Order: sequence, then C-alpha cells, then structure tokens
Amino acid sequence: MPRQSNTTTKQSKRSQTLILIIIIGFCIVNIQLVMRLDDHIIGMNDNNNINVLQPQQSNMKLNNDNNNHLSWIASHSHVSQTANNSTILDEDKGPIIEYFKLAGVELDDESIKLLPTWSQIQSIIGDEPVIYGLDKCEEYRNNIPPLRRMLGAAGMFNSGTNLATRLMKDNCAIPERQNEAIRLYDQSKITKEMLGIRWQVPWGKHTPVNFKYIHTAPKNENITKDDVLPIVTIRNPYDWMRSMCKIPYTARWAHQEGGIHGEICPHLVMTKSTSNNKIKVKLRAKLAERWINYDSLAHLWNDWYGNYWRESNFPFLVVRLEDLILRQYETTKIMCYCAGGAVPQPKSFKFAIDSAKFGPGHGNKEERTNLLKAWTRYSKIEVKSSFSDIDYEASKEFLDANLRR
Repeated sequence: MPRQSNTTTKQSKRSQTLILIIIIGFCIVNIQLVMRLDDHIIGMNDNNNINVLQPQQSNMKLNNDNNNHLSWIASHSHVSQTANNSTILDEDKGPIIEYFKLAGVELDDESIKLLPTWSQIQSIIGDEPVIYGLDKCEEYRNNIPPLRRMLGAAGMFNSGTNLATRLMKDNCAIPERQNEAIRLYDQSKITKEMLGIRWQVPWGKHTPVNFKYIHTAPKNENITKDDVLPIVTIRNPYDWMRSMCKIPYTARWAHQEGGIHGEICPHLVMTKSTSNNKIKVKLRAKLAERWINYDSLAHLWNDWYGNYWRESNFPFLVVRLEDLILRQYETTKIMCYCAGGAVPQPKSFKFAIDSAKFGPGHGNKEERTNLLKAWTRYSKIEVKSSFSDIDYEASKEFLDANLRR
C-alpha cells in the first residue's frame, strides 16, 4: 500500500476532500447526490425474518430525484400538530416530527420541545449526507463481481460501527446474492451475511487498517478481504473523546494526577504543562490482539483515521456518525448503493429507534442513546465543553490539521 511517499499534490488533494467530513459545525457542506433507486427494491415483510428480494425485483436504475429524505417528508407533510392535535408546532419542526412518525415513534408535547428544528440540523451538518470515497464505488463494482460483494463496518470505538451495521443488516442487500440465496436455500435459513452484509470488516472493525493483511478477526478466515467494502464510521473528535472518557473499551491512560482531586478527562496533557512545554499523557490500546502505544487520546484518533486516509488505496467509504443518526434512510441508501445493493422505500425502511449497542462492554443500558436522545444530542455543537483549558489548547495542537479543518 502506498505510504506518505505519495506526492504532496496527491495528499493535498485527498486532504481537501476528507477534511469536509470530520468536524461538524466548523463548516457547512452541501453536496448533491444523483444516485437513487427506483421502486424495484427490497421486498419487506412485517415480521423479523430476513427481508429478501423476489427474483423479478433485482433490476435497479438511477433517476434524477435529488431531494433528501427530510425534503421528501417536508413535501408530503400537511400537519404540524402533536399526536393529539392539542398544540400547533413550530413549522420548522414539522419535517422532524414526520420523520419520527415514519420510524414508528409518536412524540408527546414534552418530547417535541426537546427536538431541534430542521434549520438547526442543516446549520450543523449541512443539507446532505457527507460521505468520503464515493468516487471509488464504481471501481469497487467493476472489480468485484456481484456474488462476491460484501459490506462491513470499521471505525474507532464509540464511532457508530454498531449503528452502521444495524442499518445495513436491516435494510441493505446485494440483489444478485439475494437471488442466489433464494435459489439455493429455504428463506428461513437465509442469513444476512449471505446477502452481503457482514458484522465487520474481516480484519476486525476496530483494527487499524495497516493490519488488514496481517490480522484476521474470528469467523472471517475464509473471507477474501478485498471483496469487502469497508464502511468506516467517524465522529467529531471532541465528542468522541468525551465518549471515550465514559466508555474507553481497551484504551488505557491516566485519568488522575497526584495532588489533584478527582478524574481528569480527556487528559491529553499533564496539568503542569505550559503552552511551550506540553507533557503528553501516553495511552495504549489493545487492537488486533496486541497493545499499541499512542502519544495521547488525540493521537489515537489521528493515527487510526489517518491510516485510512494516507495509506489505503482500495475502495472504502467514510461516513459521519451524525449522518447515520439524523439521516438514517438516505445515508444507508448511499452506502448500500456503492456496493451495488438495494434498500427499501422510505415507508418500509427499518429505522434504528433504540440503541444499536447490545450486550456487555457497552455501558449501562439506561445510558445508551435512543433515537430521541440522539437527535437532541447530535443537533448541538459542543467543542470545548468539559475540556480543561490546557486540554483544549493541546487538542488544537495535537489533532491532525488535515483531518479536522
């Protein structure tokens, strides 16, 4: 794989593209997507069985509908009232409320007050999903035959890998793989992996990409790694660091200092640091079954995502957590289409309403984010927030400028 010996011009060009993705609220990004599927998409049923295309529904085509999902809701919304019609709502919340109704969630007055407006959402994350790597989708489809195509999540801890996987497993399938599975197996025996949606990339979703060809996650031994299109989830580094303070997973670094009461987090530098002499708080994380050392929590974020940006010359997508939460339908559709897949129409789409994190190791159940909490949380800009002055100043120096502008 090419490394930093690539020409400055090439790195600069990639930098200008990737930096649009990372920090939400620092810039407004407007892109238009012309890839939409027609009505011949995945057949849905009302139970929890796998959703499968019938063979005659496998054809797909593009059309010129550029409206995003919230725009579609706004154009079809004629009511701006609560479920019991007792309160006239702010019109700018109407599309958001209709979005929740489409997801099967009815909101009371108190919940509606907590919601952001559509304008707030657009002011923070732009008018459309921002996804890096779409220019490589055609290359992936041309090089990987449909019956071998797969998608798998990758990303640092607390970046949305579980949400990306859940949305794809519930709504995305490679039509050719579906038709082959229908031909070979009884529908009750068809797994979502058979349809091309894996739980993670074969080298492990949290594994740094430079270990791709030297590390294999369990139950992936027979998978050809280049057949899998990585869906790399990324999160605003400030919000990500706050989440790592709550649930660090396998990352280990000091949260205390002698003589200072209580925990310090993200604790990028020692409190005795000065502007001219920042003493980094070293971190280690167990990744790819080994402990890897980093200069600080900020450097872990830099290195993990920087490796994809600088060293990976194969197709992959980088998707913002904020888009996965606030634009579930259209973001899932774009990810799935990149691999030649198909998704349901909006009214049949299965939204992620409850937390996508399950099982031990993901924090207390009551602290996991559901759809309403997620919308109220990720519609706000929080940069410095709980950071100490010295940590905030260090973050501006440590975080890779090419990734955070």
